[in-house]
Amino acid sequence: MDTTASKVSRIDRKIKKCTLCPLHKGRTNAVPGDGPIHDLNIMIVGEAPGRNEDLAGKPFVGSGGKLLDSILKEAGLNRSEVYITNIVKCRPPKNRKPKTHEVETCTSNYLERQIELLKPKLICTLGATALKYFTGETNMGENHGKLVRSKKNDGLSFFPTYHPAAIFRNRSLKEVLQEDIRKIPFVLKKVKEEGANKQGIV
Repeated sequence: MDTTASKVSRIDRKIKKCTLCPLHKGRTNAVPGDGPIHDLNIMIVGEAPGRNEDLAGKPFVGSGGKLLDSILKEAGLNRSEVYITNIVKCRPPKNRKPKTHEVETCTSNYLERQIELLKPKLICTLGATALKYFTGETNMGENHGKLVRSKKNDGLSFFPTYHPAAIFRNRSLKEVLQEDIRKIPFVLKKVKEEGANKQGIV
C-alpha cells in the first residue's frame, strides 16, 4: 500500500539526491523537511538551509532555529507539532537569496508535492522569499501577521511573518515576530472553523 509516509519518504530521498539545479554542487546535505506528516495543522516554510542546516541535513537547527523554537514555545506551540521546511532544499552559496530558477525548480518538483501530500491547514511563511512565492506580495511590513489567501494555491491559507534570521540584523523585529507567532493558534482556529462551515459541519 502506497501510504502518505512512503510517499513523503520517496520525496525526501529524491531531494537528497537531487541535481536539478546548480545549488546541489555546493551542498553537504540537502534538507527535505522535518515534522509530523499526519493530520498536520501547521507547516512552516522558510527560505533556504543555512550552514548548520546544510551540515545536519535538518531545517532550522542553527541560531535562527533555536530562536524560532523559543518563540513557538512562548506561543504555546511545540516544534514537534509543526512541519518545517524551506522554499529551496539546498544551501545557496554564502547564504545568498535563492535565484528565480532555483526557486522554480525546487518548488515545482518538491515543495508543492510536499504540500499536496501533507495537506497543512495553515502555512506560516518566514521571510520575503516565501511571502513572494506563495502570495505574490513583496512588502513584509504590510503583510506580516495577517491571514493571506494564496494567488497560487487555491484554498490554502497563509500567515506570513519575518524570518528569525532577520532578528539578528534588526533586533527591533523580535517583538514583531513574537507578536505574530502568538496569533497563530487563533488564526488556525479561524481557518478550521471556516473549513468546517464550508463542509456543512456544525
